[in-house]
Amino acid sequence: MSLVKPESAILTLIHHDPRVCFVFDLDAKNFSYANPAFYTYFQTKAEGLKAERIQKMISKEDRARVEKIFCALEPGVMQQLDFSLKLPDGVLHFVELSITLDVQDSGRLVTGFLQDVTIQKQKEVTDKDLRAEKELRRRTLRHDIAGTLGFIPTFTHLLLKKSESLEDPQIPVLLSSIESISKETLTKIKEYMSEEAN
Repeated sequence: MSLVKPESAILTLIHHDPRVCFVFDLDAKNFSYANPAFYTYFQTKAEGLKAERIQKMISKEDRARVEKIFCALEPGVMQQLDFSLKLPDGVLHFVELSITLDVQDSGRLVTGFLQDVTIQKQKEVTDKDLRAEKELRRRTLRHDIAGTLGFIPTFTHLLLKKSESLEDPQIPVLLSSIESISKETLTKIKEYMSEEAN
């Protein structure tokens, strides 16, 4: 039985890995290797693989930070970073990049893999928006509606005192109904807010 060289086995694995894997020569400022997933993801062919082309896809807000992290890498230390980029089809994606520096006689090589996290990021944004919307509803209930309803018992007591001289038997009944309905509504709002908080 012949033994398989570990390097050969790892290269085969990387070749078939769905993650975007690459080796970037920091001194030559170009890619030394990229797996098929890389070409598929970046919508390019091997001959079209230029560092400048990939660099231009990185969003302007993130570009300087990514370059700075690449240049500050220490040998053997795994660095993770996330950024956004726009692929050739014009779609904005969010990615997580894991990279490490390997210093060899031939130069400094950055080895890494990239994972697209666009769906997770979009879910985070959606969840954040939903939480903000929920909080806005709570505030509206607590301040605008509950606050306004909270004044009704005070006003009904004042109206009862003011209307004593009118001697109309319907006035106290109506005011009592208004007070009762407002208290019941306030209780329902408090119960709803308590349920929403849990």
